[in-house]
Amino acid sequence: MKTQKYMIYKPSTLYTYSKTEKETISEKTSPFLLKEFLKEILIKILVLGLIFLNLISLAAAGYKGYVFFRYKVERKALEEENKQLNEEYKKLTSQDVLLEKAKSLGLRPPQEEDYLRIEK
Repeated sequence: MKTQKYMIYKPSTLYTYSKTEKETISEKTSPFLLKEFLKEILIKILVLGLIFLNLISLAAAGYKGYVFFRYKVERKALEEENKQLNEEYKKLTSQDVLLEKAKSLGLRPPQEEDYLRIEK
């Protein structure tokens, strides 16, 4: 009996094909390559734009945080100053201080004859 041998064809990626000069020139100028080139440029521009937008938003957030904490510190200082001024106001307007000031200016409490009676 005779056995027959068959060769099975398996495609491979090792096959190299050299293009002619005309084919390479026509490929470079084909509209399909132009579309791909424009797509790549557009994608690169969009990526750069997103990176730029991200940097701007991070800088804005950092600045807002700085302003927030600066105002927080300023508010605390103003509240402390307000507290001190209120204490000083209470000391200066207390009855003892006002009575002493009035006596030094020569004022006296009103008497009965000091009141004016207005009748209609």
